[in-house]
Amino acid sequence: MGNSIRNALGNPRFPCFIELGRSAAIELSTKIRKKLSGGGFWEDWYVSYKVDEETYDLSLVRDHDKKGNVNKVSFTLLRLHPRWTILSLQIERTETDFLRINWTHGQGAEAEPVPWTMTNRAVDASGDVVDTKVCLHRGRKKGDLIVLECKKRSADEEPNAATVAHYFANNRTESDVGFSVVSKVRVSNGKLDITVEGPEQHPASALLYMFDQVCRSGIWEPTMCPHCDWFCML
Repeated sequence: MGNSIRNALGNPRFPCFIELGRSAAIELSTKIRKKLSGGGFWEDWYVSYKVDEETYDLSLVRDHDKKGNVNKVSFTLLRLHPRWTILSLQIERTETDFLRINWTHGQGAEAEPVPWTMTNRAVDASGDVVDTKVCLHRGRKKGDLIVLECKKRSADEEPNAATVAHYFANNRTESDVGFSVVSKVRVSNGKLDITVEGPEQHPASALLYMFDQVCRSGIWEPTMCPHCDWFCML
């Protein structure tokens, strides 16, 4: 079902605050904001990870018209430690029912292109062209990964489907936690169909292994996480 959110943390009601051990917590909230004109509204979905001294804020904003249809969605990731950085992706439906995607990245007050660690183009079993971009921040025992995957019928067309994913892992002595949020966007019946999966909880070691595999191959699949692959076989 489109325009839905599901997660693996017990399906808590919004808003909620969940403590995961002594040094980790996750906060979930939603908000409706009316537009000043046009009769539409914005729907905000927000998740915040707090692990040790690090905080990651991830938000998804759906732009509804006066009929309730979604024609634009924005994803924003804000890192608050040690120096705040922001990454923003905007996906909107074109008049020809494709997706137009724009992104920006900044540190402090400076905006610049996203520093993609790796890009890859492949053709899947159905003949669609799959463009994958990844941005990895990796330490010895922690890291986070952003993935933008776009599918198109040919290399010259705009995409007709996109997936945005964010993974966070911390395997320090004080904590061993991992989280993921995956959002899928496509055009259906002249409007955006959006599904959000997460936040899902993972062992940090499984996500760190996946980060290394993605950087070696340039290919991303959710099942590259050993923890997720094990659950898929159950």
